[in-house]
Amino acid sequence: MKTDQTNDLTTGLYDLRNKNVNELAEIIKAHKESKQKSLSKIDKANEIENIKQMKKFAESQGECFNMCRMNLQERFKKDLQQYKNLNNNNNNLNFDENNVINLEKKYSNLEQELCFDACSKKYKYLFNEVV
Repeated sequence: MKTDQTNDLTTGLYDLRNKNVNELAEIIKAHKESKQKSLSKIDKANEIENIKQMKKFAESQGECFNMCRMNLQERFKKDLQQYKNLNNNNNNLNFDENNVINLEKKYSNLEQELCFDACSKKYKYLFNEVV
């Protein structure tokens, strides 16, 4: 079998030696086009897979972010209620509604940063598979 492959290669090389420059240029051009088409199919397949991964990442990020925000909002309400209860039980604490409004604004910003960071880290593995 090895002899057959060697004969095929030798015959192929001999055939190429007998071709003129224009014929060789056409063979090379056809081979390049064939290779380009093959690569473009691979690139398209990779791009489709990348889009699927990005969609999966975005969906996972959205779910994670919403759940994180809901949990933090519930925690904030719970903590605020406990603070109000402490204020009602012990009049030494100064409970001011304006402070609560400012705290809610700051908490909202912190919530977005924390949830975005946590969810990004949680689902970054999805990008490791992107080609």
